[in-house]
Amino acid sequence: MTCPYCNKEMKLGSVTTGRGRLTWTPDGEVKSFLEFAIGSSSENSIEIGKCDLFGANASANYCSQCKKIIIDM
Repeated sequence: MTCPYCNKEMKLGSVTTGRGRLTWTPDGEVKSFLEFAIGSSSENSIEIGKCDLFGANASANYCSQCKKIIIDM
């Protein structure tokens, strides 16, 4: 996907929750739920917020140039 702000290519990944945090992680680097829940996540993950114990997951594109994440619903 092309970033609508800077027209550079965005990276596809996922927004996930676990252990009280909300992060974006590039595709191919998402670990199992158990690894994520105990605090082990990709070094390329970006924390974008906090969450409760129930969690969520959504596909998302990230532009490192603009620091924007776009989530399709």
